[in-house]
Amino acid sequence: MIPKLIRLPSTVWNRKSVFLTLLSSYLLIFLLPVTIGVVLYSKVEGMMVEHAERANTALLDQLRQTLDVRLREVEHASQRITLNPKLQGLLNSDGSEAPEDAYKMVEFMKDHLAQDRGRGTLISDAYLYFGRSDTILSSTARTDSRTFFDRIYPVEGMSYEDWTRQVLESYHYRSYLPARRISSSDVGSRSVLTYVQSLPLVETKDIKGALVLLLDAAPVRAMLSQAAAGGGRVFIVSEGGELVLSSKEGEAPGGALLERLGGTAGRFEQTDESGREHIVTYARSEQTTWRYVLVLPKDLVLQSLQTLKAWALGLLLLCLLGGGLAAYRMAYRNSSPIRELARFIRSSRGAGGTPGEPRDDELGEFELIRETIEVSREEERRLRDTVAGQTPVLRANFLQRLLRGEVDPEAVTPESLRFMQMRFVSDLFAVLYVRIGDIREFGGDASERQWALVRFIVTNVCRDLLAGAHHGYTVELDRTTMGVIVNFRREEVREGMGAGAGQEGSGPQRDGGEGAGPVSGFSSASLEDDLLEAAVTLQHVMRSRFKVPLTLGISRIHEGLGRIGECALEAARAADHRIVSGAETVIRFADLQGEAHHYHYPIELEVQLMGAVKSGDAEGVHRLLQSIYALHFGSRRITPEMGRCLFFNMVSTLLKILNGMSLQPADIFPGDFDPFRKLSQCETAEEMHAEISGLFLTLCRYMKARSSDHSQLLLQAIRDHIEERYGDGGLSLTSMADTFHITPQYLSAFFKKQQGENLTDYVAKVRVGHAQRLLRDKRLTVTQIAHQVGYAADIGLIRVFKKVTGTTPGKYRETMEEEGAVPQDHRTGSK
Repeated sequence: MIPKLIRLPSTVWNRKSVFLTLLSSYLLIFLLPVTIGVVLYSKVEGMMVEHAERANTALLDQLRQTLDVRLREVEHASQRITLNPKLQGLLNSDGSEAPEDAYKMVEFMKDHLAQDRGRGTLISDAYLYFGRSDTILSSTARTDSRTFFDRIYPVEGMSYEDWTRQVLESYHYRSYLPARRISSSDVGSRSVLTYVQSLPLVETKDIKGALVLLLDAAPVRAMLSQAAAGGGRVFIVSEGGELVLSSKEGEAPGGALLERLGGTAGRFEQTDESGREHIVTYARSEQTTWRYVLVLPKDLVLQSLQTLKAWALGLLLLCLLGGGLAAYRMAYRNSSPIRELARFIRSSRGAGGTPGEPRDDELGEFELIRETIEVSREEERRLRDTVAGQTPVLRANFLQRLLRGEVDPEAVTPESLRFMQMRFVSDLFAVLYVRIGDIREFGGDASERQWALVRFIVTNVCRDLLAGAHHGYTVELDRTTMGVIVNFRREEVREGMGAGAGQEGSGPQRDGGEGAGPVSGFSSASLEDDLLEAAVTLQHVMRSRFKVPLTLGISRIHEGLGRIGECALEAARAADHRIVSGAETVIRFADLQGEAHHYHYPIELEVQLMGAVKSGDAEGVHRLLQSIYALHFGSRRITPEMGRCLFFNMVSTLLKILNGMSLQPADIFPGDFDPFRKLSQCETAEEMHAEISGLFLTLCRYMKARSSDHSQLLLQAIRDHIEERYGDGGLSLTSMADTFHITPQYLSAFFKKQQGENLTDYVAKVRVGHAQRLLRDKRLTVTQIAHQVGYAADIGLIRVFKKVTGTTPGKYRETMEEEGAVPQDHRTGSK
């Protein structure tokens, strides 16, 4: 039989062949009872482990209860000593007591410290430590702490300082310290547990002493060893994970075991470093914070099960071998007819198959038969899917041509609409333009994939909002713009329009425009309100749920398929109005009334703006730009086209300043200086205003920084010189130029640029200012005042005074007298 099986054709071993299918089915049926047996065996093993764990828990509870009783005796002895009223007086002793006080200590030692020693308790000895006097009082001696540690109870592996700090001076409340070996002259070296209670009981900081009970560790270890009989180990672990005592001296639990101890009691399994499994059982003492841990090798618990496991594995292997051979023979015999049929199909179709598809010899028998039956059906389905796959493309192209007004209404037939899976329910149409804003909040980036996903969401939301009451078709116009052709029903059906939404209301009523009016019993205003409500709901849903801002433009309602192009122009015009109205708005074309088709930017205002920039007056520039923006986009509205022209005109003002002062944009503006392109990329007037303001303020700051410290010092020196020499009739442009060693032309131009006015006008203002002050003194004539402020005759003062103030010196003095000006001394007034 084995040679026959070896000569099987390769198609039999194909993973899709019917032979392997039958073989796997028979093997599954055969393995079902085997699996049940394995599960039952694992259950038996689990039950034995659980029984062993319960036994360990009971043993550990018995150990815990026994030790808790012995420890409770230690607690009672501690309370009897610490609550003794004589102890308080001894704690306050400073070591300089009288002989009678020393006698009291000895008496307290005999009466209380020696009571529990040798009475069947764990207490092997006890002593009191008095901190103020550094005295230790034990059941047999009274000495200082150093002598006590060195001579009576030295602790192995611990220095005197560590012993003092850890045992005597630290705060302890019913504390049990780990077992340590001590040496004494009477019994030699032994292992003890140390119980410490700080004194007095109510103090946690001002510690005056301590009660120390030495517990014999031998009986405790004997109890642990008895519980660990049979190859296990028992540990006592403190709450902080420190080993207190073990069943065998020198043994300690691993760190991984200590980390898994949690709660008051529990059980778990653990594998040690050698790979041996252990069952760990632990319980917490009710008297202390100790945990009793029993570690028992798992193989000791399951030793009787190992023999049974070996027999079970042997029988299992035998059953698998016999059952596998039987399943193989049955599968081969029952799959022979199907293999013969598949061989006939392969010989009829020839070798190989269609390129890109599996060959016939790689297919299973069932797959080959099914493929042969479905070839014709698959070809038909492929052709039908190819035609259907082009339908969305054709429909999108048709909708785009409709929006552009390129479709002849007479050529649109019901058959052509059905071919594109479309239908119009009436001849009432409107267009909704959707402009998509920044989508980075939606997907974190603005990749083409994210844009496609946003357009898909907008399409589905529009379809849901328009479903039921009206029809709507959405088409992509470009990456950020979508058009929605809305076809209204003539019946008064309002269900489904913005169902469950209506967050913003239905909006105001308005009169119908061209092509809109009463239609079949109700006005077009009702349909327009439906469309406005759907648009507002679309904007709200996309912003609140998907973090995508939308600007929507709504056309008026027109009648006739041929007027869809007109609707598209109106909707695009309304959507473009976001430049004025701002982003994330819903704009109806019918509401665009009363817009101004001109802007106010006279030459005077331009000159004023240029002067402020050249003088570096950032505040003045900002104020002028704000007034221009508020004039055109606040109190009054201009068209988007006029708005762009206004900002482009302001850019030309900026270029005039640069060209007039021979400035290079690269020295002033970082990056690529292309203000017209940046303004064209702005979507709202507010963004354009921010862009143009940034350019002007940057140039203004540059102009201000351009004035060097030397120029400022020179300007201040000129002003100071005028202030000091204003009374000199020879003060002139030429004299001041000689004083500062510069030419008169440069001085005039420099002062005009830095001060913003002519030097002659500035000198006249200074002289008039001082003349106004001198006119308050009625004892001085106008001629005298003229001489004091640098004029040779009063006529010169009168002419300049009237030019600057608008009045003569005489009338100015009369005005001062009427106001009650106090005369001043001409000597002080001339300063």
